Amino acid sequence: METHDNSLVDRIEPHWLAAFATVLQQCKTLDTEVVCLLTETQSRAINIDPAELAALQAGLRPVSPNLLFEDVHVPSTASLMPDGVYFQAATRWPHMFPNLSPT
Repeated sequence: METHDNSLVDRIEPHWLAAFATVLQQCKTLDTEVVCLLTETQSRAINIDPAELAALQAGLRPVSPNLLFEDVHVPSTASLMPDGVYFQAATRWPHMFPNLSPT
């Protein structure tokens, strides 16, 4: 578990696991399939662990490759949210973002 300066302890909430399990069901994953969990380099474990646990509970094999994307440019017309909003929302409500990306 992670702790922060404000002495709060992060813990995996059941509704976060349920959100990830729903996403995996919607993807129609098959038992024993390998699923790739793509995360940002600054992602906190509390945002990644529920996805991994939901995959394991579904009988899947989660992997998190170390991929590095350099010089990636997304035009502002392709952005779904204004700069900074995705990170703020994902930090406050991580269970809402199991299958979204900032662009």
